[in-house]
Amino acid sequence: MGEDAQEILDECASDPQLRTVIVQLHHYRNFTETDLDRCMAVLAVPDVSGWDHGDLLWRNEYAHLPSAKLVQLASTLLKKTNGPKLLLEALGMRLHNAGDAGDGLGIDLRKLGLEAAKKQIQRDRDGSDMADHHLAEVLKACLSHGGLDAEKNNWLDALFTTIDAGYGSNFGYESAIATTVAAMPDDFLDRVFLGTDDQQSYRKLQLEHVSLRRSVLGDIEIERLITWSQAQTDPQVWQVLANGLSVFTLPGEDNLVRLSDGCIQFLEAGPNPIDVLNGYAEQIMPNGWSGSRADIMTKNTDALRVLLEHEDQAIHDAARQVIARARTWIAAERQREKRYDEAREQSFE
Repeated sequence: MGEDAQEILDECASDPQLRTVIVQLHHYRNFTETDLDRCMAVLAVPDVSGWDHGDLLWRNEYAHLPSAKLVQLASTLLKKTNGPKLLLEALGMRLHNAGDAGDGLGIDLRKLGLEAAKKQIQRDRDGSDMADHHLAEVLKACLSHGGLDAEKNNWLDALFTTIDAGYGSNFGYESAIATTVAAMPDDFLDRVFLGTDDQQSYRKLQLEHVSLRRSVLGDIEIERLITWSQAQTDPQVWQVLANGLSVFTLPGEDNLVRLSDGCIQFLEAGPNPIDVLNGYAEQIMPNGWSGSRADIMTKNTDALRVLLEHEDQAIHDAARQVIARARTWIAAERQREKRYDEAREQSFE
């Protein structure tokens, strides 16, 4: 790039309006380290938001730039008002470009990524689908590598503080939570069962299996979940985790619902089958459905009947209790559906 062009860019960097789009004013095919220094100097100006500086961290046209300076740029970007969100977006795109090519960030950017994750949920607990996606991708990269134990613990601190502050509901980062659970299952579960009774109740909500979302426990090997549960002194952890597992399969070609293999294994490992089955029973009634909810409840209850043939008498007896209780729920639901249908028919007369 000629001297005249460099002088013009230097003037743009000093202009209050033009410097807000300084990265866009450069020709990306000939972007040099000098250009990077100019953009970094602009980013240090307080009134520059940095909305376009994230491109420097992930676009292939800037891949030749010195990594140390890019880390410095990322650190400066993080300090901006909307910096955590911008940095997570940039790192998420960087990881997308890297694909499966090993460590797509490096330890310095992973450290900044964990700091950005912490600040993002503290500033915006409601989130959005895209923000949750970028956060989850960055966490997957950061938590899957060794080291940075202090930063990882700080992330967990921020996560549970935010969950507690919102009373456990309407937290907009479900994918981020699932990623954290998959990467740090023992640490996450330990914290769920710490704190006051209220805090534990808020935190347990994150484990509950909801019909329209995947279980956050789904990425934990069932053997590891069993091992963790067996190490706990409170037997109620079995029921809480049972309610978080994906218990019932989708109907197959024969239109039958079955129990997942992992759930049977978890039941057989538990010290008290009725606790585990009480957790499973909470999923008999779907909280998201189409058609007759009573029909869905019937299929789910029928799936439990296989346990009536189990060789463990305690499991057989517990299953019989839960099935009997579920039948009363189904009868009540059919009455409710009947009243609803009759009322709707009358409204059209």
